[in-house]
Amino acid sequence: MATVPEHPLRDEAPMGFSPQEAFALELTYAFVNHEMVFSYRTALVPPGEPIIQRLTQATWSALLPMEELRRRLSLDIKVKKNCIVVLVTDKSKELFWSLLKDGITTSEDRSEFYYELRYRDGDENVRRTEFTKGRCREISFKAQRNTSKPTDTSHKFNFNVAARNEAGEMEEVLIDPDIKNPSV
Repeated sequence: MATVPEHPLRDEAPMGFSPQEAFALELTYAFVNHEMVFSYRTALVPPGEPIIQRLTQATWSALLPMEELRRRLSLDIKVKKNCIVVLVTDKSKELFWSLLKDGITTSEDRSEFYYELRYRDGDENVRRTEFTKGRCREISFKAQRNTSKPTDTSHKFNFNVAARNEAGEMEEVLIDPDIKNPSV
């Protein structure tokens, strides 16, 4: 398997960056014929509304095998306004954001658009290297709407997760969806 390029998100947002909404995505998986398959659901969340409540009202996507997910899936993260993107894992599964490497990276340097990857640690959002709990179910980052490059809208991202495999062992898994910025 070819190595996927991984670029970290910029550590700090630029001065004056102000998110206008939140975009939430929940990720889950199952085994079908001994193969790990993934599903997701998304929600656009106005300021001040609870993210989890919006997600539980959303519909899950079809289950997709890893190779199909890698080949064609866009996880429908659409940046229409400056926003915070919140990514959570299904609490009913043993699925967590990687602590060995950043939970989300870009395939190309996109540091002008995406900033401040943070892991939810109790009541705080911290850098991965500052995370103190055993496993992490929620990460977030800031996304700035692309107004400078209107033809450059599909941004390749990599999700790095840890999931329990069929043998009962935790396994690091790479998922590489795309993000549309700006959403058209």
